[in-house]
Amino acid sequence: MSERLNELVSKTMRLARDTGVQIPLPPPFFMKKRLIIFLSVVCLAILVLFTEVGIKIKTFSPLYTQIKPDVILVLGCGLEGTKPNPFLRARLDEAIKVYQNGGVNLIVVSGGKAANEKIAEAEAMKTYLIENQIPQTKIITENQSRDTIENIRNSKNILASFNYQNLIIISNDYHLRRASIIAQKNNLVATFDGVAVPKYGLQENIFFLREIVASIYHGYL
Repeated sequence: MSERLNELVSKTMRLARDTGVQIPLPPPFFMKKRLIIFLSVVCLAILVLFTEVGIKIKTFSPLYTQIKPDVILVLGCGLEGTKPNPFLRARLDEAIKVYQNGGVNLIVVSGGKAANEKIAEAEAMKTYLIENQIPQTKIITENQSRDTIENIRNSKNILASFNYQNLIIISNDYHLRRASIIAQKNNLVATFDGVAVPKYGLQENIFFLREIVASIYHGYL
């Protein structure tokens, strides 16, 4: 078929030359075939990479310790007005549960103010904790961070002023692997506690796909 196509193209060009008609030369069939093969390989490689990173995120199992944490770090997520959204509430509820188990001296809530938010996430997180009987004196806000990297980095700077033994970082399950890699890169030793929000499964799946993209973008493969 490719030989027949090339023969037809050649005849058309000879006819155009003889009659003085200018006809743009289409790319040879084998060039199109190579392009299709190349694009197929690229798409397959991207699919394999997405799948591999996705599996690592899904199967990530942080090392838990039997020693109770004395400091909790809750990573920000997003607000609905001035209130934590369902995913952030789940993180805060988990922090409350860990606090109620005893031994916690400090809860750091980390999250700045996004362009579409009325207040910093950390301020809304602090208010939520206080409303749920966590003493205000136990809460420290980090309200400047704009992403997970800054969450970890800024919180580490705050924690440098405190004498603590065991830090636990709380986030959603899909977020834990990337948070743990960032913590490791910043020499922040911690264990991790993840939460899920089954009621919002579709949104969690969307966030999971976003985590894959973010992990690949930052090279957390």
